[in-house]
This record gives sequence, structure tokens and C-alpha cells, in this order.
Amino acid sequence: MVKKKMEVPEVRDFQRLGQVMEFFPARNLKADYITLQTGESLGAHRTLSRQEVIGVVQGIAQIVIDNEVYKLRKDQMIFIPRGKLCNLYNKNKPRLKIIFIKSKNNNFSE
Repeated sequence: MVKKKMEVPEVRDFQRLGQVMEFFPARNLKADYITLQTGESLGAHRTLSRQEVIGVVQGIAQIVIDNEVYKLRKDQMIFIPRGKLCNLYNKNKPRLKIIFIKSKNNNFSE
């Protein structure tokens, strides 16, 4: 299997929530590069039919998964399985920058 190097754009190109980049179209994955200001969150959601991975590029993320709280720092990642209620917050300064990868269908292996 040949792995392609992923090019991550300059942060100044993706400053607001919801900017989308298709990193893995052949693997049925979608990746968002997201910046959250202090006090912002992604919004609570349940991962009904997909799995998610969140990686911190800058800052400290507070992630709540089914009422369990995790703190992630730069270069750390977390896996969120299907069926979990989750939210992500930036309660710190400066801005929080993350890569948010989700499977479009069932899971990462399909």
C-alpha cells in the first residue's frame, strides 16, 4: 500500500469553523481543519453511523464523550467510536486548531 503525503494548508487559509478539505476521498473519509476561538465549541452531536478522530494542531481541546472529559494538547489525537455523544470546547487561549476526521459511512476500515 502506497501512502500519499498529506499537504496541510497554511492556517491563515482556514480561519473559521466549517472549512472542509477532502484529504482521503478514496478511503471514504472527510477531514475538516477547524479553528475555534476561546469559548467556542463544535456543538454536541452523536456519532450515530460514523466514527471520528480529532487531532490537535494548536492549543488545548476539552472533549466530552458520554460525560467523560478529556484534555488534548498539540500533537495528540482521540478516537470517537460510533454511537457516542460528544462535544469539543476551546476554554483556553489562544485559538484552538484541530483536524477533525470522520468516516462518511460506517467506519474507517470500509
